Amino acid sequence: MTLAVVIALAAPAAAESLFHNARVVWVLRWIAPAFALVAGLRVATATTRASFRMSYTVLTENLVVPAVSLALAILMIIAGLGLRGVLGTASVAHALALGLGIAFVWRLFPDREAESAPARIRLLHLLAFSIPARQRSRSTRSSR
Repeated sequence: MTLAVVIALAAPAAAESLFHNARVVWVLRWIAPAFALVAGLRVATATTRASFRMSYTVLTENLVVPAVSLALAILMIIAGLGLRGVLGTASVAHALALGLGIAFVWRLFPDREAESAPARIRLLHLLAFSIPARQRSRSTRSSR
């Protein structure tokens, strides 16, 4: 989320220094929320891969995101919203996929310790495992 906020706040400076065009500011601001959503989706899918079930990752990242993005982009163009509407679809598609990914995590790792540990602590333990799992899968792919 920090990266999304930084991109949104730094959009005017980035538009001028990187793109030499002040009109790019709105593009950066419209796409900024997607950065936080993509990061959350990656953590959720890394968590599901810890169970050795790749189907959840494929469903959320490879099917839901492109299908929702395409369908919404077509609707935005038909509605006359143009590029702004299409850019907004990236955030919506990733938000839906993130919600589905979180649902899969809760399905795979049900709350077996209902009252023994606060939910916040259990979630932190799960994330502490899933982030290194994501890094291992990335380094494995790059070594091939």
